Amino acid sequence: MKRRRPPPNWACDQLPYEKLLSDSFIGNPLACSIVSGLMATYRTAPETKSPLPRTLISGPTSAGKSFLVQLAVEMLNAPVAFINGTALTGPGYKGLNLHEALKPLTSDRQFANGNGRGILVIDEFDKVIEKAKRDEWAKQVEYSLLPILSGDIVQITDEEDGETHQMSFKNVLVFAMGVFDGVPMNHWKNHQTAQSALEIFGFTPEIVGRFSHFIGLQKQSLDSFEELITREYQTIRLQYPLNGQEPYLEKSKLRKIAKESYQSPYGIRGARGLIHHHLFQEAYRMAPEALI
Repeated sequence: MKRRRPPPNWACDQLPYEKLLSDSFIGNPLACSIVSGLMATYRTAPETKSPLPRTLISGPTSAGKSFLVQLAVEMLNAPVAFINGTALTGPGYKGLNLHEALKPLTSDRQFANGNGRGILVIDEFDKVIEKAKRDEWAKQVEYSLLPILSGDIVQITDEEDGETHQMSFKNVLVFAMGVFDGVPMNHWKNHQTAQSALEIFGFTPEIVGRFSHFIGLQKQSLDSFEELITREYQTIRLQYPLNGQEPYLEKSKLRKIAKESYQSPYGIRGARGLIHHHLFQEAYRMAPEALI
């Protein structure tokens, strides 16, 4: 008699994911624990009436918000859309409307054939409200996000052919990220204080109430940041192949890049640019030798 496969087990996914995240995302074990649990929920949750969790991640530049979510996305290998909150415009205004921003997710065949399972990442989420305080049209962005955060069925219009499709966002795992300047870090440790902080920041209760998890990331230590820069360097240097070789940067140079980036407002993004700059110079120097 053929044995039945056991049903999905949340713990069997959560614990390995936590180990994998902790190996790559250093210095924030609580964040790794929460995100690994969200990943396990995405993988094992049966079809229910309730939407998948909506999570808000706060932290200063260089805290690793984008890096943490990117790790989760890559491990889950799920359909995904990355949206920058500063680029969104309200309905009827020129610019990047929500329907266009969601195209990478809604047009993914895996998303369409997989009961609408996917991941939505909204970066610079705090800027949505900062813009809304200045511009009337920006207020509409917050309300256009509400049905998506609620897991409702949304009418998505394809601007190329004008056709309208119904898309359910109930099975979409949502991450919203931002700096939330002025909100003390200890406000993110408690669900109630996090909700109050978001309302004071300017979000409506309707939006705030849709979030089930709050993560506050501390800025990484310089040692952790140096290790992260070293890993970025090992990946980036592969983009400069020279006859089977890659340009090389001394540890002292990487340490200097890490220190400069750690103290700057650009964080890991700025560090990548510096790594590219120095590797390009080194590759240019090595170019004649590589032709031999």
